[in-house]
Amino acid sequence: KVSARYTNGCLMVSIGKSEASKPRAITVQ
Repeated sequence: KVSARYTNGCLMVSIGKSEASKPRAITVQ
């Protein structure tokens, strides 16, 4: 399960795996 959220010019990508449970924040300039 992969969920992505775009708020305030920042793309938050969360991967629903126990291996990569840390959410990643990508800043779009």
